[in-house]
Amino acid sequence: MKLCKTAILVSSFLFFACGEEPKDIPNSFLFPLLQNIDLTPGTNLAQVSFDTFTADNQLITSCDVDNSSGQGIIVDLPDIFPANYVVKIETVPSTTPFTFPVGGALDLYLGSSHKPDDPTNCVLTRTSNTFFRYSATLSTNCTVMNHTFTRLEIDCIPN
Repeated sequence: MKLCKTAILVSSFLFFACGEEPKDIPNSFLFPLLQNIDLTPGTNLAQVSFDTFTADNQLITSCDVDNSSGQGIIVDLPDIFPANYVVKIETVPSTTPFTFPVGGALDLYLGSSHKPDDPTNCVLTRTSNTFFRYSATLSTNCTVMNHTFTRLEIDCIPN
């Protein structure tokens, strides 16, 4: 009896499997999911403008987007500033868009911390968050202790 049931099961499987046309991989269930993944790696560069200062392609030295190392995102400012002057997102938000509160985790460090003092204007919007790339932009006119960001664009490879 057990042998008959097995034979019927195998016969049924072969009957239904042979009648199906082969499927292309692009039409499979996984391909549409993989299409939406950005495989382009980040550049580890940022575009920064605040007050009357503008710098393109500034090096991002930390891209801890999951906050696992406690480093956050750190953008070095050019050599016209002292070595430890940076733009830092101390704790990278998991939601987007994210409004930094007064005194929030966005810091324009110019020898001392300069954190948001007008939270309605300091909104970080993430545009990509994959294994290969994290990119986000800060809203224009974000004020941090009398300094105004007019541009902060981040594009980095998560560490």
